[in-house]
Amino acid sequence: MALTGVAKTGKECLDDNIVDALFPMESLQAGALAYAKELAQKDRGTYTTIKRSLRKNIAKHRA
Repeated sequence: MALTGVAKTGKECLDDNIVDALFPMESLQAGALAYAKELAQKDRGTYTTIKRSLRKNIAKHRA
């Protein structure tokens, strides 16, 4: 969306598989923390490799 300038609602992003979940403002922090705890349980080496790969691709698109 940042690359195209197209604005989408949260529901549209969910429908288009851009996001995995929507949270009302009052439960956003709890939802984000629960997801962070889930990610923290992943294998650290695999998670690091995935993050580095994503960063490399992001940097490539910024150039």
